Order: sequence, then C-alpha cells, then structure tokens
Amino acid sequence: SSDLPVTGKLLAELASCFVNAIQDGTTPCLENTVQALSQIENQEAVQEAISYYEKQMEATVKLPTATVKELLNLHSNFEREAMKIFMKRSFKNEDNEYQKQLEGVLKSKYEALELQNMKISENKCQDLLTLLSEPIKKKLSEGFYFKPGGYMILVNELQEMTEKYQKTPDKGVKADEVLLKFHYENESTKMSILQMDKTLSDKEKEIEKEREKAEAVKQENEMKENLRAEAQAKMEEMQKNHEENMAKMLQKLEDEKNQQKQAFEEMLQNKYQEQQRLRDEQAEAQIRLLQRQIDELNSSSCSVM
Repeated sequence: SSDLPVTGKLLAELASCFVNAIQDGTTPCLENTVQALSQIENQEAVQEAISYYEKQMEATVKLPTATVKELLNLHSNFEREAMKIFMKRSFKNEDNEYQKQLEGVLKSKYEALELQNMKISENKCQDLLTLLSEPIKKKLSEGFYFKPGGYMILVNELQEMTEKYQKTPDKGVKADEVLLKFHYENESTKMSILQMDKTLSDKEKEIEKEREKAEAVKQENEMKENLRAEAQAKMEEMQKNHEENMAKMLQKLEDEKNQQKQAFEEMLQNKYQEQQRLRDEQAEAQIRLLQRQIDELNSSSCSVM
C-alpha cells in the first residue's frame, strides 16, 4: 500500500467505499477499496493541476506574444508547477497513467492557445498593413504611379510603409509572415509599373527584377529559418519538460517504495517484539505454574510428616 496518510477526506472516502460494499452484500476488500480510492484521488489531483494551469495562463498571458518562445516559457513554467501540485496529491499512480493524462491535457491547452496567439497576431498585422498601405492603394487606383519615375516612387513609399510597420510594437509572432505575404501579393502590380516606366532602360528593368526576386527569396528563407528554429526550440523544450516530469515521478515512486519498505520493516519489527513479549509472558506463566506445583508438593510433604 502507499504511505499516504489516510485521514480527513481520504478516510471518509475509504469508509464510504467499505459501507457501499457492505450495503451491496459484498465483502469489503482493502486492496480493491484502496485502488478505487486512488482513482478518485488521482482524478481530482489531475483536475486541481489543470485548474491551476488554466488560471495562471489566463492571468499572465497577454496575446499576442512577441515570440513563440515567450508563450512556450510561460507554458513550461506553469506546467512544471501544475505537475508539482499533481504529484503532491497523487498516489498509486501506476504506469504513470494519470501523469500522462495530465501532460496530454496541458499540451492540448497550450496548442489551442498557440493557435489563438497566431490568429490574433495575424489579424492585428493585417489590419495594420491595411491602414498603412491605404494611401498607396489610393494612388494606385488613381493611376498615380503609371508615369515616368513612378516605379521608384512606389518602391520608396513601400519601403517607408514597411519601416513604419516594423517599428509598430506588439504585432506578435506572425509579423514577418504577414509582411512577406503582403509584398508577394503586390509583386505583380510593382512589375506592371516597372514595365511601363519609360525612365528606366531595359537593362535597368532586368536588374531591378532580379533584385526584387533576390530580396523576396532572402526574406522567405529568413522566415523559414525562423520558423524552423522556433519549431526546434519548442520540441526541445517540451521534451525537456517531459523528461523532467518523468524523472520527478520516478523519484516519487522510488520514495513511496522506500517508505513502504520502511513501514513494512517497522511492522515486522513490531511483530517480532510482540512475539517475544508473548513468549516472555508464556514463560512467566509456566514458571508460576511450576512454582505453584512446587508449593503444593511442599505442602503435601509437610502434611505427611
């Protein structure tokens, strides 16, 4: 059995299990009762840990976060504390069943929050670009850039817009991706204006096309590398958390095993002492019996004389 003290609520649950068994006309079995009790306690330990995690994340996380790592770090910290709460209360968690259940729930909640974080960031960035690009779109609709020198005017104004966008804080994790998508969607418009710009020679136009293409490839590669690095960091952090949780649970199980061993040894020692006491009492009783017999014999001898 576990070394968990059976007091208070646990004692009440244990008594209730015994009473229910008796009422059902069955013989109460301590092992079955403890098993049923462990399920109740472990399920409540899981719920308590989940509740703690949810409250802490809700109170602390402000979406969108600047980076994926910021959200992941908060998740890791509160998951670690939630695991402590679970392990403090759980017992007879065989095969780590309830720990795995808790890890799965917390992972699902984090992933849902991660998706929400990306969506909020994406919407915020799109709204910002819509606002900042409004003057450029108005000029495009009026044909302002379809004139000699119009291409470079557009390039400069797009660059100014990009700088304003990048300086705006709290855009979140989708900032680079949304900006890259914006420039990609407007690439055909830029190329149309480039072709119509009579102030540039054919060679200059080809050079500008290659420059634009190289810049787009560079930005895309940088974004992919950032996403790869974030995914790698996320995987490593979650693996690290899992290994830490497993190590703590194994240590808890080892501690429980040692406690059970110590409790068994103490019980065995008590039995030996009880056995010796009974032997001593039995010997004393035999000595008293023999003494009575001697006394009786002595009395009989005196009478004969």
